[in-house]
Amino acid sequence: MEMMFGSAIHDGLSGKLSDAEVEAYLQQHHFTGDYIRVANEILKKKFDIIHKELKLYIDWPDFSLACVLDGLNEDEIVEHKTTKNGWRTQQDVDDHGQLTLYALAHQILTGVIPRITLNRLDTGNGRVKTYTSTRNGEQLNAMMNELVSMYKELKELGWWHRRQMRSEFYIKECKADTQKFLLWRNTLQSTTAKS
Repeated sequence: MEMMFGSAIHDGLSGKLSDAEVEAYLQQHHFTGDYIRVANEILKKKFDIIHKELKLYIDWPDFSLACVLDGLNEDEIVEHKTTKNGWRTQQDVDDHGQLTLYALAHQILTGVIPRITLNRLDTGNGRVKTYTSTRNGEQLNAMMNELVSMYKELKELGWWHRRQMRSEFYIKECKADTQKFLLWRNTLQSTTAKS
């Protein structure tokens, strides 16, 4: 039930559903008025995000990586986490592997280690707490080593090939989104350089 609620909020924030559609979905699935009030509280906060639900794809010689970011500005990753009990401290944000993975993907694609903004969306009361974080080269190298190790293990088990065969359509979507983002970023940097 909580996962359905969080997914509906994410769909509203990404623009997949309008605020009214989120409310209708929650009513259709018998969520109480408190849930609907909390969803409306969160959705009325407008987050400044240029690229919502951006899929990034990186193709290395040995393996590839695809990830979906809630949001991305030029050199800032924006993530939304719906929760009642998690993401309570700055340390939770600073140490989280998913955010490190996203920072690594951005750094590989652009050469820049991004800022990270995490919005903790409290599904109990509708409040939003924003954390900012970053990663350093050592953390990104450790993540890359972890990815290589996981890839080798998955390949040895024969799981990597089966997974790739099932995800061809998704990979095409990720590649297209990545190209759009890089084109936008390069255009922005060219315009800024001329000013």
